[in-house]
Amino acid sequence: MVDLTPFLRDSDKYPLSFSRKIRFDLYEADLEAGELSKNGSKVKLSGQPFQVLAILLERPGQVVTREELQKRLWPDTFVDVDHNLNTAINKIREVLRDSSANPRFVETLPRRGYRFIAPLIDSRPTSAALPGAAESNVSPAQTVKSPGALPVSGARERRPVSHRFEVLLSGVSILAVLVVAVALFSTMSRRGGEWDFQAMKLSRVTQSGNAVNVAVSPDGRYVAYVLREGEKQSINVRQLATGSDVQILPPDEVVIYSLTFKPDGNYIDFVRSQKPNFDDTFLYRMPVLGGTPYLAMQGGIDYGSSYSPDGTEFAFLRSASSEKIDVWITHADGRDQRVLASLPYVEGSSNVAWSPNGKTVAFTTLEGTKRLRSGLWAISVVDGSVREIYSTPETIGRPRWLPDGSGLLAPISNVDQAFRGQLWFISYPKGEARRITNDLMDYQLCCLDLTSDGKTLVDTVLTTVSDLWIAPAGNTAKAKQITTKELAVGGFSWMPDGRIVFASLDGNLFAVNSDGRGPTLLTPNHRPTWDPSVCGDGRYIVYSAYQEQKRGIWRMEADGSNPIRIADEMSAGSPQCSPDGKWVVYLQGPSWNVARVPITGAEPPQVLAQDFGGGFGHPLKISPDGKRIMYPALPVPPEGSDSPSESNPYQLKVIPSDGGAPLYQFDWPSSGGKEPRWAPAGDAVEYALTRNGVSNIWRQKLSGGPAKQITRFQSGLIFDFAWSRDGKQLALTKGSESSDVILISNFRRR
Repeated sequence: MVDLTPFLRDSDKYPLSFSRKIRFDLYEADLEAGELSKNGSKVKLSGQPFQVLAILLERPGQVVTREELQKRLWPDTFVDVDHNLNTAINKIREVLRDSSANPRFVETLPRRGYRFIAPLIDSRPTSAALPGAAESNVSPAQTVKSPGALPVSGARERRPVSHRFEVLLSGVSILAVLVVAVALFSTMSRRGGEWDFQAMKLSRVTQSGNAVNVAVSPDGRYVAYVLREGEKQSINVRQLATGSDVQILPPDEVVIYSLTFKPDGNYIDFVRSQKPNFDDTFLYRMPVLGGTPYLAMQGGIDYGSSYSPDGTEFAFLRSASSEKIDVWITHADGRDQRVLASLPYVEGSSNVAWSPNGKTVAFTTLEGTKRLRSGLWAISVVDGSVREIYSTPETIGRPRWLPDGSGLLAPISNVDQAFRGQLWFISYPKGEARRITNDLMDYQLCCLDLTSDGKTLVDTVLTTVSDLWIAPAGNTAKAKQITTKELAVGGFSWMPDGRIVFASLDGNLFAVNSDGRGPTLLTPNHRPTWDPSVCGDGRYIVYSAYQEQKRGIWRMEADGSNPIRIADEMSAGSPQCSPDGKWVVYLQGPSWNVARVPITGAEPPQVLAQDFGGGFGHPLKISPDGKRIMYPALPVPPEGSDSPSESNPYQLKVIPSDGGAPLYQFDWPSSGGKEPRWAPAGDAVEYALTRNGVSNIWRQKLSGGPAKQITRFQSGLIFDFAWSRDGKQLALTKGSESSDVILISNFRRR
């Protein structure tokens, strides 16, 4: 369906024109395709930043106010306008190599708006429809029906005015077109009557950038959140009326998640890991304003929990195996635990939510038989029967029921939008999904919570900054940043000629010179992709890719051509190509076995180890001579693991490249070093160690002895690192993660 609302809102002020391309300086903006190019080569600018640029280009030399931009871009959707506009303008300036202090293209007028100041080569005004928001598959006025399992990708997208419609415009009066637009807009508004996008209010509860989990009390008076302090985590409670905080659980080197208030609001439950094994997790309970935490039930817990409306019972999750997860119910004091239902399970976080009438437990899981998909299920509390409410190729986060039982709110991440989460409403029992936010924030899947009256919700939003740095010989003082914030950098791999192949966090692979010059997009038509590994001879690059709702292992030529799937897995990751370029090791889901496959993909994979325990955060690594493979292994379960104990630590193992007994093995604490890598000589392990919020690289000889610190950074986190083939340069992805609690209110009319 064509989006005519931009014409409806602005036709009285800006005349329609049919110029589809606007040129300025060395750039050309193609409004039809939604693309920006420089000297004929495409420049990466899409979505809302491109829309903002297009609006400014409509009125060169004139001030476009922030209010006008809000009305044009987000008329019926609640967004954080200041955040979105600042992000979009910064993105435009980065792409155009512009400066806010000495602007060549976009000028900021404080407290007013923005103005495009460069002369246009083709200065004809244009008000043609903007490209549909790349950040959204479904506009706020659209609905996706799921009578079983209609994927989100089946939703209609907002698109530019088609050529056919341009012909129509040239043959009829503008007034007639506006009449049609009014009718369409009125219909869309009626369909969105439950949600009050204009009255929505957003506020940030925290400003520290270190809040990583959250829950709101049923009466909306308190917000409890997990505060990350370096490698430690604590629990704080904020009284919303006064803004005062109290720490109720002191910092410790553990992982804390799934905060849940009891219905009476007097106690809060939380899942906490043991030391030094973060996979060993138990449910604890403590008074909201502080006190001694105590074990809420015997036996471990995975992911989250949810109370019945009267607070006498709660539902929770336990992974029964790598392919199945159980939904349990128990009394509030942990007695009489029983399995309510079992469902297929592949990976990732799953969550539960008990309905307001007490009859149904909603449950989310990511599973796959022929294709990966995330499902929202309804389980009868009476008989354990299960039916699917909704499914999607995307990932559904923590669901929360509306108080009238008409549906659930949930964050859903989109694989085509750098896995950024947005908030959705899924009706019950029809399973109609509707997006209720459309902004540049990344709502986290873990943490959505709702007050009992359904008027206020909380979540955490994440911002990641990750740039590529080069440190000659690991010298921190000479380290230089070689990428700009235009591209957040993920994993990377050195090429034999000294270039670097890296994955951007939006799912593309690029090649760049070691000085940052000459970035080349390798995957223009093949995304999302990640985990690149260049083979030793430089001929091939292996990588992970999400295609046809599968996460498989792929191979392409060094120039990005001829992509071929070499391991047809449902879910796999962390591929590593051998130094001789003849074979690849990777993690094979759902059990996350260490597997090996020839570079041709002509033979089935061979499983080398079945005790991998690091997740995607701790990838496999092949030694420089190609004879050994290093990986973190699962700890041996302690005796009597139904209750907390001093858990056994992870192991770091080195095995022969064709499998077999470990050549080396030693303790690997989950709270200490991460991202283990081979030292250039192959005689030591290197890892990034974070202390007091700052990461540095350390080296541990396989022969033993004390570890040695390699880098001396004073700030920032290290996400990944690797030495060049000759061992003379150290490349690092370095940056920060900022996560804060946001609160949204007044988002429903009833």
